[in-house]
Amino acid sequence: PTEAYGIRIPCKEDVGGSAATASVHLTGLEPGAAYDYRLILENSSGPSAPGEGVGTFTTPIPTPLLSAESVSGVGTFDATLAGTVATEGTRTRYWFEYGDTEALGQSTPGGEVPAGTGEVPVTPEAISGLMPGTLYHYRLRAKNQWHEALGETQTFTTASGSPITPSDGPPTTSPGGSELGVSLTPPMSQPLPPTPSA
Repeated sequence: PTEAYGIRIPCKEDVGGSAATASVHLTGLEPGAAYDYRLILENSSGPSAPGEGVGTFTTPIPTPLLSAESVSGVGTFDATLAGTVATEGTRTRYWFEYGDTEALGQSTPGGEVPAGTGEVPVTPEAISGLMPGTLYHYRLRAKNQWHEALGETQTFTTASGSPITPSDGPPTTSPGGSELGVSLTPPMSQPLPPTPSA
């Protein structure tokens, strides 16, 4: 990006007549950068004047696009989160945020998607330590060098824990007759003395 130019690209069109349109496709540009350009026409009389056909443009700054947030393997204490990131041509870092309120509050380690085009499924991330029978909120979040993007908040509910039930077996009765397993008959360690006659 300089008025000194430095890159020369030939147009495909052979311009002729009183009016014509010429175009070239540029690649390898930097996001968010201002570029100067100049269209040069050349014929048998020589090239056009240096001040003719000049202009400028600025490339847009890409924002990651997030979609397809989903949850699977929801259990009593854990679940697995997944989603898709479109990097829009720049290296992008992503992670999931989750919590039992809309404020979220917890996050996964996340990962990185290399620069490219198209949607890329991220590596699913398992979360654990959840509470049984609880509604959780989660979303996918991503960031590149210039912008940060937040996915749409989704919800899921963990499975309820199994209640503890008493045993269905018969109660244990001791030889003394108590269902609590304790004899109610006093011990007979000494014989009773005879009753005196009248």
